[in-house]
Amino acid sequence: MTRTNQPSNRKIDLPHMAFYRAWLQGVDLREATDRYLIEGMDLREAKSTLAWMRETLIRAARRHGRMSYVRLLRIQIPNQARDATPRPALPSLEEFREERDPDNFYAEDELLEIYLAEYPDAAQEAKSPQEQRIERLIQRQIEAINWAEAHVATRPMPSDSVVEWFDRPMAERLIVHGLPTLQMLVLHINARGYRWHAGIRQLGQIQAARVVAWLRQHEASLGEIQAQALTPTRAIVAAEQVRPASTDIMPLESFLVPTQLDGVQGDNRHLGKPRIEAVNDYQAINSWLNAVSRNDNTRRSYRREAERLLLWAILERGKALSSLSVDDAAAHQDWLYALGRTPEQHWHWKIPQDKWLGPRNTARWSPDWRPYEGALSLRSQQQSYVILKSLCEWLTKMR
Repeated sequence: MTRTNQPSNRKIDLPHMAFYRAWLQGVDLREATDRYLIEGMDLREAKSTLAWMRETLIRAARRHGRMSYVRLLRIQIPNQARDATPRPALPSLEEFREERDPDNFYAEDELLEIYLAEYPDAAQEAKSPQEQRIERLIQRQIEAINWAEAHVATRPMPSDSVVEWFDRPMAERLIVHGLPTLQMLVLHINARGYRWHAGIRQLGQIQAARVVAWLRQHEASLGEIQAQALTPTRAIVAAEQVRPASTDIMPLESFLVPTQLDGVQGDNRHLGKPRIEAVNDYQAINSWLNAVSRNDNTRRSYRREAERLLLWAILERGKALSSLSVDDAAAHQDWLYALGRTPEQHWHWKIPQDKWLGPRNTARWSPDWRPYEGALSLRSQQQSYVILKSLCEWLTKMR
């Protein structure tokens, strides 16, 4: 893989600093990563994180002329949770009194004698000189960490390179896939949903989940990770899979029909009482779908064609669906044939054709959804005409 020209130094955020500080204070490495970084992180990766953080902090201290901190941070201190033999916790003398002598029957020296008889290790609780030196060294290193937190730690920003926040292999996978910045990564995840990593080489579900978990830690600066990216689509309630209503190229369920083009006063509407309860074109389409859909596959196919025609009528022609004329129908055939086949410089329609075209299999809730995935074959065009003819004939009978 070709190395990129992205920055080589990874940035450090506040959770990183808390992680390093906790480890210095003797918190188990796995517990520290679960608490402050990403739950379930591989221990090798956690140790690697400690190593690059230490080197980054040393470079920062040197850059700011803090040579005493440079020397301090270079000293390797054994992690107490890993290397020290834990001593059993002993009650304090006050706790012992509350339990054994709540009425203060014994004098202070008498109680102390009883206490030491029961807990002989308490007489040796004083730390050894070596332990005291290590404790002082840890406190001085924590002082250096606190200084670094104020001068080095930063929040990830949308324009930051992925190289600045992820390890090199992960960053290169994202860059090769066209996701060089955190902003582009967040947009991609929100557009693609739970399976956002599909198609990215050597990026599995566990690693993808950790990327999302890290991004969620920084939603305040990077933007929200939407529900569709956190849960498989089948587990998301239907209401959460619908985009906010808008008069734009949107799925049928999210398309906001302008009042002046809703078809209540459509040119082709019959003046008498209709045979269905629908009062506008949008409701009429749904009535048709309910009446003619024999199964889910049929409904999806019919909805797709009605949805496309409704969007085209309102957004491209500026007409209500029920006001389309024979000339409009002919124009629609010409438009449909040209879509996806015409060079941009020769495209003479109102809306650019790339606004109608999107990636294959894009979820309907995704901002990347479009009515078409590319130019329709002649057979697909013919199928579209058959379905739309059925729609128009049914609406004519019901008007």
